[in-house]
Amino acid sequence: MVLSGRRVGGWLRRAFNQVHYGECPGAVLLLPARTDTRWFHDWATLAQEIVFICGRVTFVGAPAPAPFPSVFVVYRKTTELRRAPLYDTWAPRSPRRVNQGSFIISA
Repeated sequence: MVLSGRRVGGWLRRAFNQVHYGECPGAVLLLPARTDTRWFHDWATLAQEIVFICGRVTFVGAPAPAPFPSVFVVYRKTTELRRAPLYDTWAPRSPRRVNQGSFIISA
């Protein structure tokens, strides 16, 4: 599903609500890493994990990579809702290295 930038917040809100208040056990969302947007601060930071992908994602059959950096946002059903640790301190707490270039911020 391809969304315009203005619709990402509503899509994230729906995913969050389906996981935390519905029957969905979890969701993994591939999004543009737009950390300067309202939707990122309102909804992505409520995720249990945020995985920033170093480099640009290239899909099979695509003529070129995405024109923006990407991030995985992972929601899991939990009883404790809190912001990702990125917001607990100025720097993420010891991120784990994954696949030679990505890093994870996990709650």
